[in-house]
Amino acid sequence: MTEKIIQIDAMNYQFQIEKENWKLEMTKSQTRIKDFRQFDIITGESSEFVPLTIEETDDMFTFLYQ
Repeated sequence: MTEKIIQIDAMNYQFQIEKENWKLEMTKSQTRIKDFRQFDIITGESSEFVPLTIEETDDMFTFLYQ
């Protein structure tokens, strides 16, 4: 597994990469998501976005890009 950090403005996003799968974990306080249904636009099948699965735990979102 390798890691890649992408910096946008003052925010760092640390991805864990294994083969073709990228994983990003973010605490809920790092997002502005109020309702999990807000993710529907990026998790639906589309030619605009990379296939994505999102898992939610108590205080974390895990984004799995395939």
